[in-house]
Amino acid sequence: MWARDRILDVRGLRSYPRDGSLLDRAARWRDERGAVLPLETAAVDLQNGMRPAMATSRFVAFAAHRLWEQPSWRDRVAAEIAAGASDLASARFGPVVTAVAREVRRVSPFVPLLAARSRRAQEILGHRVAENDPVLLDVVGTLRDPQTWPEPRHFDPGRFLSGGPAIGGADALIPQGGGSVVAGHRCPGEDPVLGILSAGVVATTMLGEAGVPRPRIDERRLPARPPAVELHVGTLMRSAS
Repeated sequence: MWARDRILDVRGLRSYPRDGSLLDRAARWRDERGAVLPLETAAVDLQNGMRPAMATSRFVAFAAHRLWEQPSWRDRVAAEIAAGASDLASARFGPVVTAVAREVRRVSPFVPLLAARSRRAQEILGHRVAENDPVLLDVVGTLRDPQTWPEPRHFDPGRFLSGGPAIGGADALIPQGGGSVVAGHRCPGEDPVLGILSAGVVATTMLGEAGVPRPRIDERRLPARPPAVELHVGTLMRSAS
């Protein structure tokens, strides 16, 4: 309802979003015949564009929290920025920043589990599953499996500097689903999220030390919510200006 109302407001000239914005594109995009998208389709497109941005903002908050807890990694990110290997303006990110972004997604997934129903009767890991049975993918448990991730509860981006998990491959890192994008249940926006999160790692580091409290993060909550982050302008930003 909310998304449909926003589309109708634009088309009815009651709202004037910025040219090229997500709302502007969803409401005014036209096909080869010059027709606008059906209302329901435009509303879904608007929501599809908003959800990843909101989810990624939580990853960025988690990144600031983790870098505050691990100042040695914040220093390594700052060194990579100073050396020019990671640059926010050109969206170029070096191995340290990328590794930090990947590890943030591993230790702070957006959801603790993914739910689905079996399309057919089958056997999964030795268990019989009937058609239409509920199946839960344990996201947190998979990302903390000690057989795949040594010291899984320890925040260590270095594990991705050496190529990632020794076993499991892409299906070992599943904060946004597993399998392939085409045939599995992996989010097609995973690479853009990684890029935006890498930019967030650089930005929070450039802003300086992040002063955050130490509350326990409740990973059972849907979606997982990071603590409030209060950023203070640091020496790196002052020297850059």
